[in-house]
Amino acid sequence: MDHSLKLFDLASFKQPLYEVNGLENNFEGTDCSYSPRAEFIFTGYSILGKKEQYSGGLNFYSSDKLELLYKIEYPNAVSRFNHI
Repeated sequence: MDHSLKLFDLASFKQPLYEVNGLENNFEGTDCSYSPRAEFIFTGYSILGKKEQYSGGLNFYSSDKLELLYKIEYPNAVSRFNHI
């Protein structure tokens, strides 16, 4: 795991178009997805804190340049999404 979110052009997988680094993540299978109209991309993050307690949340990025739009913090780790 390299703690990043990368956006690639389907014609070329050699270099990502955009990349977000430094995403805390303790789960290999953390999901990412597009919004229904593809205006943003979201992914979960997880932070292992004191006393082996996880915290985390969702980060929402613009789908054109992967700029952080907003984030929602949760008291638990976020790695899977249902019913989005």
